[in-house]
Amino acid sequence: MDPFFDPFWNLDQVRAWACTRDPEVVRFAAAGTRRGSPKSTLAITIRSAHSASKSKQVGRDVNLELWRASGWPIPENAYIAPMAVERLANDLGVPIFQVLNDVSLEVRFPRCEATDRFLQAYSRAGESDLQILQSLFRGARPKDEGTWLGDPAVASLSPELRQRLADYVNRGEVQGPWRLLRHADFPIEDYLVRLFRTGRLTSNANLPNDPIGRALTRADWGGLEIAVGGDSKRLSAWRIGYVSKSGGGDFENARVERDAVLREFPEAPPLAQSLAVPPTDDAARTVIRQAMTDSNGFVGQEKGAEIVRLKIPGFPKKRAMQLVKELTGNDKPGPKGPRKNRARNRAG
Repeated sequence: MDPFFDPFWNLDQVRAWACTRDPEVVRFAAAGTRRGSPKSTLAITIRSAHSASKSKQVGRDVNLELWRASGWPIPENAYIAPMAVERLANDLGVPIFQVLNDVSLEVRFPRCEATDRFLQAYSRAGESDLQILQSLFRGARPKDEGTWLGDPAVASLSPELRQRLADYVNRGEVQGPWRLLRHADFPIEDYLVRLFRTGRLTSNANLPNDPIGRALTRADWGGLEIAVGGDSKRLSAWRIGYVSKSGGGDFENARVERDAVLREFPEAPPLAQSLAVPPTDDAARTVIRQAMTDSNGFVGQEKGAEIVRLKIPGFPKKRAMQLVKELTGNDKPGPKGPRKNRARNRAG
């Protein structure tokens, strides 16, 4: 049977699914078969990180989804770039984040409240308001913004949206530097324990050397933790503070109903939560215009696409680059790297 469709998953499988939403990693984390022993939690973690990285490259940040779903405050660690990266950025005359290729980093630009309020109102707009705004934005360039409020159709917008549009058009220059952040890894083991203690997930397990399984109660989980240990170096349920390098856990073979895990950690991204901005071309154009304003009127295709995909997760990168080109007239995708001494570099 395909391990992904087993009715019960072990703790490593539950963790792998929560952190990746990737069936292949769940299969990798399955218990061993006659053909081989089970993979260690370390090996599963490495594969999970690779899968999550690939998801983030196409616009889905599962780690951030976990933080948001938990309701826990997100620690934000400032990232300090290596000196070599700083020198390369200085040589190219671009910000540091444009020469980094690390999907775990987030560029936090200074916020423009007028833009944020307008985008929020846009995301809630009715069909008639959307049609008016889309006709207003279609083919527009940043220099055209001043004419929007004089368009007769604007009078037909809802009062709130008309006010938000006016605030956006008349916004002041955004002040403050950008920041480069790396979100901390979500403490998934602690979160799973909380789910078991609150009854949102339930589990069964065996006492050592006892073939009869039993349900672990919320009170049981009150004295347990999930940690890597035992002979197989995998996740097990241990008494708090008594993790051992031998055995299989104080409760062995802990297993959770697959269907309950899928309900708690859905396969599809939470669109209602993550897409604060509608994934339309016009919404992307609004984001690009703001980025151009923040960058003194210019933004490269690669950087513009990155900003769009930060604001609108899942928006196609190629389409975002096309829209940046449309609004800026810039045919260059972005910096290709140092151009000095290419002949010498080839000769060396």
